Amino acid sequence: MSLTLRCATLVCELKPELGSCIAGLWSNGISVVQSTAADQLESVRQSGSFPLVPYSNRIARALLNWHGQGYPLHKNWQLDPHSIHGVGWDRPWAVVSHDAASAQLVLRHPGDASWPFAFEATQNIARSVNSFHLNLGICNLEEYAASPGLDAPVADLQVDHCFDGWSGVVQLADDTLALRISSSLRHLVVYTLPSREDIAIEPVSHVNNAMGHWPGGNPDLAALGVVTLQPGAQFSCAMRIDIQHH
Repeated sequence: MSLTLRCATLVCELKPELGSCIAGLWSNGISVVQSTAADQLESVRQSGSFPLVPYSNRIARALLNWHGQGYPLHKNWQLDPHSIHGVGWDRPWAVVSHDAASAQLVLRHPGDASWPFAFEATQNIARSVNSFHLNLGICNLEEYAASPGLDAPVADLQVDHCFDGWSGVVQLADDTLALRISSSLRHLVVYTLPSREDIAIEPVSHVNNAMGHWPGGNPDLAALGVVTLQPGAQFSCAMRIDIQHH
């Protein structure tokens, strides 16, 4: 299946099942990039553009070394000993939406021998009369996993985790007291082991290792929960414990 975006004399043909590539882009019949009609495209390398995700160029000898651990990758470049350009360019992408002006395509990667970590990549492609817009985004699905919450005896819990998107309420109860802990913060650290006699419950403003996520980069500070204060600026948060005796 191919998609065609048109606006006046600007025409773009997309090939979602072939690495979500741009088969061709023409302005008034003139190729703006290397262009092949989508129905004639046999290889993603014939296309005018394709996404390099989750990395570009190569991982030498197809061995990823990350945080002290080695991950052998699939060698995907003919007789070349390396792993090239990630997985996005040789996987089919799903079409989320499209019309004559734009298209959104998504690749959900579960993690495999070609790349061990789960992620979701999104391409938003749009055109106007004399311009063409590409936006490529990626979300690390290894960082976040949906959780129904914790509803269990503390004595049986073994957890050391920071929960994101917390509702702001924790309830604890034993034979003597019932506690309701509420906070304006939306991250919650919970730590306990069966060998401990207590449980640590910490409303916090940001995810664990928030500063370690973004050295030298451009982080999504809101997503991490990091609050940056300019000189003279203030930030406050609140926690409340309601106590009920049985």
